Amino acid sequence: MSSTADAAWDAPPVNRSMRALDRDFFVKEVPLIAAEVPDAKKVGELRKLAGTAVIRRSGIEPVASLPSSQTGRRIVFRQDIDEANLEEKLGEDVLAYIRHNDIKIVKHTGKLQYANWTAEQILRSVLPEDLLDETPAGFSMVGHIAHLNLRDQFLPYKQLIGEVILDKNKPGGVRTVVNKLDTIDTKYRTFDMEVLAGESIFDVEQHEQNCRFRFDFRKVYWNSRLHTEHERLCNVFKAGQAVCDVMAGVGPFAIPAAKREVLVYANDLNPESYASLAENVKLNKVSHLCVPSEMDGLVFVKHAVEQLYARRGEEVVLPRVKRSQPERSITIPAFFSHFVMNLPASAIDMLGAYRGAYSGLKIDDTANITMPRVHVHSFTHCEGSAAEEDLAARASASLGYKLTPAEIDYHLVRKVAPSKTMFCCSFTLPLEVAFA
Repeated sequence: MSSTADAAWDAPPVNRSMRALDRDFFVKEVPLIAAEVPDAKKVGELRKLAGTAVIRRSGIEPVASLPSSQTGRRIVFRQDIDEANLEEKLGEDVLAYIRHNDIKIVKHTGKLQYANWTAEQILRSVLPEDLLDETPAGFSMVGHIAHLNLRDQFLPYKQLIGEVILDKNKPGGVRTVVNKLDTIDTKYRTFDMEVLAGESIFDVEQHEQNCRFRFDFRKVYWNSRLHTEHERLCNVFKAGQAVCDVMAGVGPFAIPAAKREVLVYANDLNPESYASLAENVKLNKVSHLCVPSEMDGLVFVKHAVEQLYARRGEEVVLPRVKRSQPERSITIPAFFSHFVMNLPASAIDMLGAYRGAYSGLKIDDTANITMPRVHVHSFTHCEGSAAEEDLAARASASLGYKLTPAEIDYHLVRKVAPSKTMFCCSFTLPLEVAFA
């Protein structure tokens, strides 16, 4: 059987005029052949001997009951095996066993239903043919919410798409399907959404890096596609260091870092994000190492620098994992080792916050200060070396200091759109800028 024919037998019925999901429409009878074994004791023997010739398809039983007997069974063969190619496909050993035991080869009808097809298969059977190059079966998972970002051409079918995705992903914990309605708000990084299917419940709990995050998905920013970036950057931080997370959101960098015994000053301007951040700090039991704030990031940088310096030399006692464990503590450093600015739409334009950020510190000798690394996320519409030049030029303009592309480490985070890429640009904060 050709690959085209093989795909055709496995495809659900087609109804491109469907707008409301009709699950009962998706029933398909599949013509197959089977070995009718009247002696139930021989069923196991033949099935083992036939091996991969036995059908393996969700919804079709490989061993079916006989219409006329309670003891015998039918062993159902693969869809590509028919009476014409029986000898070729089954092999001599199987055929000899069948002949020796007077087993009949009979026609058998398999039945496939809605539950037996994937979301992509169902959607490909109901969407217009000119939309089949990009079937919208993928989504981001945020707690129990499946988050879609449907293109305009799919909007007339959004309810149908939502119902199918909900049905097919309930075993994975999906209870709500939403679609993003507009672009992300540049101030609070939130966006409007509509419920396509399921419950209108937006309070979620997300797990990442052995941490728990609770938040209202409508009111804060969370992107599950950034989990590898969260982990990558947290792996850069070392126990005992201090990190300043300027746009912390609900804590995807700050809280895992604190779990690794890093002192974190975490901030977000969005009151809802700050409330969730503060809750998540307590939820993950890192209050001793994570200090949440609700400030404008431009003001917070200098504020955090001065707050940390004022606490230099203090000891933070770490909780014991076991009672028998000796007491441990970390000494608060005078300076941050890292700054994180995860606001890709505008953070690179906010680097001016570092000009004079250290000027309020009473330090006579600056020669021995190890300057921190700044990790700023940003979008660019350029490609290749042009992207690096674009990011370096914009960072320099914002910082008020010439950074060459060679002074910046560029990490490609993700391709957001064909002509839009997210990078993390990391550089050492120049002493001249910090004390300007």
